[in-house]
Amino acid sequence: MRRKNSARNITDVNVNALTSAVIFKYYIHDAIDVCRLQLIGNFTQANIRDISGCSRTAKTTLGNRPLIIDAEALSSTDSAAREWLVAMIAEGALLKPEGYLDGRSTPHAEAKVRKPNGWVSRLLSSTPTP
Repeated sequence: MRRKNSARNITDVNVNALTSAVIFKYYIHDAIDVCRLQLIGNFTQANIRDISGCSRTAKTTLGNRPLIIDAEALSSTDSAAREWLVAMIAEGALLKPEGYLDGRSTPHAEAKVRKPNGWVSRLLSSTPTP
C-alpha cells in the first residue's frame, strides 16, 4: 500500500511539472506579405533583451510588410513585457489579438492545456485516487 502512495505522489509531481512548467519561446514567421513574431508562454522582463534583438533584426527586412506580434499563445506577461508590447505598437507593429493588452482578449494558451497522453495517461488511469 505504501508503495502505491509513493508512486501516486511521484506521478502527481511529474504531471504537475509537465502541465505547469511555463517557458517563453518565440518563432519568426517570415512570409511574402507579412512578418509575424509568435510569442509563446510566460513573457517577462528576462525575455525582453532577446526578443528586442530579434524584432530589430526583423524590422530591417520588412520593407512595406507589417510586423505582427502574435500574443495568442502567451500564458502571461509581466509589466515590463506589457510595456515592451506597447512600445512595439507605438513603432508600428500590429498586436494580435487586438484586445490583448486591454483585457478584451484573454490568452488562449491557458485554455488549451492538454491532458497528458501516452504512458502518463495510462499510469494515471491505473492509479487509484484517494
